[in-house]
Amino acid sequence: MCGDFNLVLDYDKDCHNYTRQNNVKASDEVKSMCNELSICDPWRIQNPILKRYTWSRINPTKRARLDFFLISTPLLTMLDRTDIEPGYRTDHSIITLEIKISNFINGKGFWKFNNSLLYDKLYVEKVKNVIRHTKYEYALPVYNFANLDQIDNAELQFSISDQLFFETLLMKIRSMTIPYAAKEKRRRSGEKSELEHDIKQIHEMIDNNENVQSNIQERLEELEQKLERIRKKELDSMIIRSRCKWIEQGGGGKPPGDVQIPPGFPVPPGGDDKGGKGPGELTKTQMEAYRFDSAALERAAKAAKDLESSKHAKEALELSKQQESTKQMEQQARIKEMEAHLEQMKVEQVRAQQEERRKTMQEETKQHQQRAQYQDQLSRKRYDDQLAQQARLNEENIRKQEESTAKQEQMRKATLEYEYELRRKNEQARVEAEMRGKAQTERENQDLIKEQIRIKAQENRQTVLESIKTAGTVLGAGFQALITDKDKMAATALGLTLVAAGVYAAKYGTGVTARYIEARLGKPSLVRETSRLTFSQALRHPVKTVTRIINKPEDALKGIVLEPSLEERLRDIAIATRHTKKNSGFYRNILMYGPPGTGKTMFAKSLAKHSGMDYAIMTGGDVAPMGRDGVTAMHKVFDWANTSRRGVLLFVDEADAFLRKRAKETISEDLRATLNAFLYRTGEQSNKFMLVLASNQPEQFDWAINDRLDEMVEFDSPSLQERERLVRQYFDMYVLKPATEKKGLFGGSRLKVADFDYSAKCSQIAARTEGLSGREISKLGVAWQAVAYASDDGVLTEVMIDEKVGDAIKQHAKKVTWQRDQAIKEEKEIGKSYTSEKDASVTFSKPYDQTS
Repeated sequence: MCGDFNLVLDYDKDCHNYTRQNNVKASDEVKSMCNELSICDPWRIQNPILKRYTWSRINPTKRARLDFFLISTPLLTMLDRTDIEPGYRTDHSIITLEIKISNFINGKGFWKFNNSLLYDKLYVEKVKNVIRHTKYEYALPVYNFANLDQIDNAELQFSISDQLFFETLLMKIRSMTIPYAAKEKRRRSGEKSELEHDIKQIHEMIDNNENVQSNIQERLEELEQKLERIRKKELDSMIIRSRCKWIEQGGGGKPPGDVQIPPGFPVPPGGDDKGGKGPGELTKTQMEAYRFDSAALERAAKAAKDLESSKHAKEALELSKQQESTKQMEQQARIKEMEAHLEQMKVEQVRAQQEERRKTMQEETKQHQQRAQYQDQLSRKRYDDQLAQQARLNEENIRKQEESTAKQEQMRKATLEYEYELRRKNEQARVEAEMRGKAQTERENQDLIKEQIRIKAQENRQTVLESIKTAGTVLGAGFQALITDKDKMAATALGLTLVAAGVYAAKYGTGVTARYIEARLGKPSLVRETSRLTFSQALRHPVKTVTRIINKPEDALKGIVLEPSLEERLRDIAIATRHTKKNSGFYRNILMYGPPGTGKTMFAKSLAKHSGMDYAIMTGGDVAPMGRDGVTAMHKVFDWANTSRRGVLLFVDEADAFLRKRAKETISEDLRATLNAFLYRTGEQSNKFMLVLASNQPEQFDWAINDRLDEMVEFDSPSLQERERLVRQYFDMYVLKPATEKKGLFGGSRLKVADFDYSAKCSQIAARTEGLSGREISKLGVAWQAVAYASDDGVLTEVMIDEKVGDAIKQHAKKVTWQRDQAIKEEKEIGKSYTSEKDASVTFSKPYDQTS
């Protein structure tokens, strides 16, 4: 079957730019039909991964392989090629399929051969010719066909296998034998009919005319002999076909030694083993035996008359009947035995046929497998060749495109250069013509131009003199009137003074006012987050402002889980800061260092709230991009902090990003200037702001920064007890509270918790999460909440919790691996830089030693 099915068998390989598969039910029906009927798509079998399409549409672009063949699976061994070719005046392509009939494996089959043809010399000669032509057709080209008959058949090599050659030879002999036998049968039948007709006419002629000539009598005998030979030949053929006569190497009617003849089975007449004559070699005396002799009938009639006249006629008749009955019974018994023997022979024949068929099927299966493997190798090689050819074509096309592009570009450049040269020559000619015309005009009008210049200069001189005289007269009269009137003189001096003061105030007072307003009400650009409310924020959020004023300071370590000794130290810092704020004392600068996610930023915010101060958070990474504006922005931060009445806790996160060593680190001049400004503003203790630095690498700080720090606090990763407290805290915050709170007026929360021991599970999680920071544990709590919301029923089970804990542990291990690899890489780079600096110092010292 073939045609436009309007469906695809493989959506992934046969469709392009489809959002969904069309005709899914029809496609499933076709696939089911293919499985039931053992049919397949030959193009996909030969091209298992290639994507080509038989239908396409331009807007929007869609392509699919809707046209294909469906053939029986056994025909794959005969498949030579299938391809997709471009169509003409249609949106479908042409699909082609080529099958080689010569690849068909002929089965052995069953065919009843007429053994009497073996005595036909013409037929035997035809068989020899068929064998000779078949050898010529399939013999390898290495042989000399002129001498091919002189080579033994067992030593010949053919282009196909010996088994296939034998099957092909049998098929060709069969195709020649069937029409020959039919033709001979028709010829003999026609000849027999003609003889019978002629004999009948001669007999009628003899019956009607008693005086028959001798030649007619001879003609009758000749025709009867011919008819007798034909009947004899048919009888011999019937005997041979019925297997009632054994013919072995020209022998007679004696059966082979391995054949058991049942008792009473009639043996047909024939020659003996000592050279008896066969059915085709009968003598004239034997031929006369087949003539009709009426003497026996006459004797039988006479015996019947004598028997009737006898007194024992009835007894003889009964005796003959009994003898006949006995003979009939014996004959029936023999027939039964023969039938049983024939049935046994049929069973043996069927068994032998089935065994032969089984061997044939095994051999055919083997041949099919070998041919399939060979076809697969050919298809793979063909596919590799196609890929190589396609790659070569692509390379050739790319090369041709590049050459064409280069040629076009060269032609375009040549065209532009030629156009530019023409334009330049035209412009040069135009300028030269204009200059020559202008020069010619000036030479011709030289006297007029000189007279015009002289008149214009005279008029200009007269105008200037008149203007000077008029201005002197007016200014002199006005100055005379001003110095003579004291009131006008005083008013003029006062007006000039006020104008100068207004200009100065407008020029300098606006900038001072803007800076003051910015310092009081605005937020510096380096400050990322702050709790200080501006005037506009207070108006927008009045409730928040009132709540902040009314609320009392909370515990500085509320919600923060740390080591007991560290908690005690931080609580002392919080209390000291709070009392410093109340007594308007000088604040102390603090450095908090340790791994990320251990609570440094959280404690800084809580410390500011506990002390009643405003907090401002800035990051060290924002300073370097400021460039030249970094110094100004840094001063604005400290100016803004000094204007706060509550005091500001200035928290600098990732401070090591810009507070690096100035002596050894390679930093830009802008960043160095910003660092100097920072050091200048933090050189003395302040009662307006408290500086808190956070860093993961405090060893990179400049020594001047270390000198400005009053206290250093190390935040380490939580231990087992702290992790258990953190797990319980975040499990309660993100799981238990949302599960027990009601959302809205008409329903509860979607989050539900399965029934298990929460306390034991928290302890187990704390033991598994060794090395995780507080931030990672808090994210783990958020992950539990998210996986519960993502489930179908919203129930958080123990299995979900364990899965998320396992994911968090794997992610932490990966981060640790990255950090270790980065540290090793930095150590190698430091070693290389040290080696290069050492080599450079040695290289530069050699010329100095030589000159010295």
